[in-house]
Amino acid sequence: MPHGSVFPLAFTVPGSAQLHNLSTEVGDQRVGWISLEIFVDEVTDGAEAWIEQQGATQTVIDNLDKFARLRPEGLHPHLGGAPVIA
Repeated sequence: MPHGSVFPLAFTVPGSAQLHNLSTEVGDQRVGWISLEIFVDEVTDGAEAWIEQQGATQTVIDNLDKFARLRPEGLHPHLGGAPVIA
């Protein structure tokens, strides 16, 4: 974001350097690093903890079918024939 004070993020992929939750600065350029593998684990752990705490509430029960889920048929009319999570 050229108008903001936020620096760009880079994601490391499994099997590469495990840089996570840190930033590097070279000259006047700063980059934040996130390990994709660790990030996915953290999001998954957080979601599982949340559903354990909140999953039985009526609000969650009423709205869970509107939340992200595997859609093997795609997301029509945007993308058909390829599975997506949406």
